[in-house]
Amino acid sequence: METPDLLPDLPGRGELVRRYAHLLHHFGKEIGSRPLVRQNAEFFPDRFDKDAPSVERLVRRLQTHAGLLDVPIGVRVLPLELAEAGTNASKSCGSGACGTGCGTPSVSESGAVARLEEHASGWTLNVFDAELHHPVALTTQLALALAEIFLSETSSAQAPVEAPRGVSRDLACVALGLGSLVLEGSYIYSKSCGGPSVTRLTELSVGELAIAQSLFIALRRVTTRRSGRGALSELSTTQRALLGEANDWAHSNASLVAQLAANPGQLATRAPQVREARSWLLRVFERSPAAAAADELPELPLDLPAQAVPQRAPRPRTREQEELAALVEEALRG
Repeated sequence: METPDLLPDLPGRGELVRRYAHLLHHFGKEIGSRPLVRQNAEFFPDRFDKDAPSVERLVRRLQTHAGLLDVPIGVRVLPLELAEAGTNASKSCGSGACGTGCGTPSVSESGAVARLEEHASGWTLNVFDAELHHPVALTTQLALALAEIFLSETSSAQAPVEAPRGVSRDLACVALGLGSLVLEGSYIYSKSCGGPSVTRLTELSVGELAIAQSLFIALRRVTTRRSGRGALSELSTTQRALLGEANDWAHSNASLVAQLAANPGQLATRAPQVREARSWLLRVFERSPAAAAADELPELPLDLPAQAVPQRAPRPRTREQEELAALVEEALRG
């Protein structure tokens, strides 16, 4: 079984910062200010019945969170066999299971149906029926597809998408607020009769995505003064541990995060030097006066008024105590 990835080394983290800066530099205006989407009823209140209308509602909900509701996207549910090479795609819509945009799906030279199809009126997003029974796989694939659509709609010669495209797509998911979804899909642990196994649906590893998600959370804290405390609550064990560690690292590189927020173009061409995570106490002592003033913990006033100590009434002494006191007094006089 594949073991959980650790966080990347410092040069790897610096390269992730550079690539994330490149993404924000070229596509930041189109991305806008996105919420930290989490896997709970606040962000996904719709009932899911494992059918085409449910998938369509889910896609619309994700489009809303990612700021892509203006992009026409049709949703089509297909048999899983069509995702495999060599399958006849002409059988696709005979069952009536398709959602909006139903029609014969296009296939690659190998015979496999593509996840996304672009046409004159917009896009068609193909979802395979087996994915309806696996929430993590479904939401991960939908998030990745939306990020791919975003890059295709906004990229140009002046705003290029860095290769490998899969890495840029994963980072776009994070920037669009869908990082928690793909973080879950980067390390899917399962048990079966053959033993435990791990599936990864993303290009980036779970450790790399944890670093990217920590940058999103730190930038959101800088730009909106909103913390990312709730980001850990719905995650699986491995993802929660790595994101917690990554958040500590991002806090330890506060000046780099501030630069990423103010001018990502300065970081987009060369991987910056990053430092290891430091303890909370060391970070407090290394903060600048301006950063310290903006800290969430209020400073205690130095001139606290003295508080009077309440005086207790003396308790009456027992007979034994009175006799002992008399003996001590007599001994002292003698």
